[in-house]
Amino acid sequence: MVEMPAAIAPQALRELVATGNVAQVRVKSGGADVLIATLHAGGNERVVGAARGGPRFWKSIDGAVSTLKDYGINEFVVDASGWIPRTVRAA
Repeated sequence: MVEMPAAIAPQALRELVATGNVAQVRVKSGGADVLIATLHAGGNERVVGAARGGPRFWKSIDGAVSTLKDYGINEFVVDASGWIPRTVRAA
């Protein structure tokens, strides 16, 4: 697993998005089988956090996109380096 910046709680992320203080959102590998989303807010890099604390992990691009859209984030970069989709792992 890659080293990650501090997680930002869902409610705090919603507030930052509402005020326009989120930049450079990036979905990337958090290991061979999971994705994470990082962003810059207030000059700091943060990882999107889970409701119960810690980073939020996704197994699919669809899941990551759905969650980010729920937060109001519609534009981001995807770096799939190092991530292996379930369909490839199952083969």
